[in-house]
Amino acid sequence: MPLWLSIIHDAAPEIRPGGCSRSGKGSTETGCRHHHAPFSRLCLDRRISLIACPGTLPPWGRARRAGVVSGTGERIAKLRKDAGLSQAELGQQIGVDQKRISRIEAGAELALAEGLRLAGIFELSPSELAGITTQSPPLSGVWNAAWQMAHEGVEHVDTRQLRIAQDGRILHLHGVQKRDAAAECHSWVGEMRLWDSDIFIGWYTASDGFVRYKGSLYLSLHPHGRAMIGTWAGLGYAGQIIRGWAAITRDDRAERLVREMSRTEGRVQGWSKLKLES
Repeated sequence: MPLWLSIIHDAAPEIRPGGCSRSGKGSTETGCRHHHAPFSRLCLDRRISLIACPGTLPPWGRARRAGVVSGTGERIAKLRKDAGLSQAELGQQIGVDQKRISRIEAGAELALAEGLRLAGIFELSPSELAGITTQSPPLSGVWNAAWQMAHEGVEHVDTRQLRIAQDGRILHLHGVQKRDAAAECHSWVGEMRLWDSDIFIGWYTASDGFVRYKGSLYLSLHPHGRAMIGTWAGLGYAGQIIRGWAAITRDDRAERLVREMSRTEGRVQGWSKLKLES
């Protein structure tokens, strides 16, 4: 289930089998009075928190428990003002009028499409837009990435920028253009999940349809949250399994870290005490 389709159970309206929490009463197995399709089969396990009605996001502006997913309207208003946009201008970008933006900022429910478009405009994940916090440091933004590679027996370090969008414990990765514009470069996407507050495990795959690159990622997060080191493994040019060291940093030391791991079999001297730029 996509993360933007789940919310914390205590903050969600009560969901009854075959019913719509928005309607409160009068719902049946065939749907709710809001004319949504039946969804009772999806609601049998209350351990999974679903949006009350298909097609809408959680009622962030009217959360049941303060501090969980409250204040989204105020957050959107601040983001809009920081971006120098009027309510009418923001509404135009997501396909609604100024009055709708005013209602959203006052705490009205967000439709699914509206929430996703707003998150995209402000370059946030849906969870960040909703104010759902995690125990990990903020990791969204543009990072520098370095990967140990080998081609025709010659080892080299591939460096490029990496855009990360954080959605709770999940990082969505998008490899952007290589620093050396003259070199061959393939776009790729990936995803990593945070485990035990310091380990990311995930995957990557080429976003160009004609390229077969795909593989796995295992990275250790620095205590300050500004660097990761680890390994990758995947398919080589000839279809063989290959692997190498990897580093992702906020500053420009990613390549140096990979070269150090290559010399020391993955050990970085004083990693936990490494001073990183803020």
